Amino acid sequence: MKAIGISTGPSTHLDHLGILCALLNIPLLVPEEDIYKVGLEFYPNLVLHLCSWNDLSLASLAKEADVLLGCGKFWAATLQSAFEDLYKKRMRFVFCPHGNSDKGRSVFGKDQHPHQDIALYYGQQMLNLLTTTGAHLSIGHLLRTGNYRYRYYLDHRLFYDQIAEEKIFRHLPRTTTKILYAPTWPNKENPSPVFDLSSELIEQLGDGFTLLVKWHPLLEQFYPGPTYHFLERYSQHPQVHFIDDFPAIYPLLQRCDGYIGDFSSIGYDFLLFNRPLYFLPSPAENRGALFDCGMTLPDDFTSLNDYLKKTWKENEELFQNSRKTLYDQSFGEEKEIALLREELIQILQ
Repeated sequence: MKAIGISTGPSTHLDHLGILCALLNIPLLVPEEDIYKVGLEFYPNLVLHLCSWNDLSLASLAKEADVLLGCGKFWAATLQSAFEDLYKKRMRFVFCPHGNSDKGRSVFGKDQHPHQDIALYYGQQMLNLLTTTGAHLSIGHLLRTGNYRYRYYLDHRLFYDQIAEEKIFRHLPRTTTKILYAPTWPNKENPSPVFDLSSELIEQLGDGFTLLVKWHPLLEQFYPGPTYHFLERYSQHPQVHFIDDFPAIYPLLQRCDGYIGDFSSIGYDFLLFNRPLYFLPSPAENRGALFDCGMTLPDDFTSLNDYLKKTWKENEELFQNSRKTLYDQSFGEEKEIALLREELIQILQ
């Protein structure tokens, strides 16, 4: 069976779908030139094809592929019947998650989730979420992957550490504590206070810290005004470094001493390194399991610098077991890519 991956999201999806395609020796079609260029730079082992949206017709896909991989969980629900009705083709769809987070935990019931053909999941924590919300009832097959992204980073560590050094870390002070700030975008389920608190966070950060800001791509898409205002205001701030067009997450996390975020999946990725996690203030009912692995920042940021210095060691030591336990639950044991490929082929037959 011939499989093709299709990138339909931001460049950050390359660190999920792109790596999976590289490991499975599956070509990835990219309809946007800027994302295609990022893919060429960061994933040289990935077979990439620049393909315009106009060329991605159902007819061409029906002719060239039997299996489509993507990060869109609505694909199978909207396109599977179209391939069958128009081309008498049973197209198979594989959903590749683009991160592990607590998002979607408030959506319950089979009717609230789209039909999926084959859905990949990292580990038990993600499977529990799918089961608790009833999403698993709308999925034909579930397949665990483990943390294949970290293994890919380790296999190409020299390349990724070098590109991280050249693009980011050589521009930063060597002696400061480096914190990755990676807030997600606000929505009804996860009302991130990113626009209310980001300026305060930067203004109150002391000289001993450097903040690496990795903005969620949907912030720019859904909130362009506040986003561009914030980026312009702090683009020259001596303690702030914005990370743009750098989809590879593990070479960043490897070099960061701590993390500040909210509901972003990057917080789950950072659990691997068992370093201090801090979270933006949010109502208790909105907090997921990740919030139990670190400290929530005080509502009053005027003493932020003192708070971080005072609690850093405690944060590091107090939540070690919690971080390790949640990481193990989230990703489980490493899975050999050969076994993953074999299991996927068995499902597709």
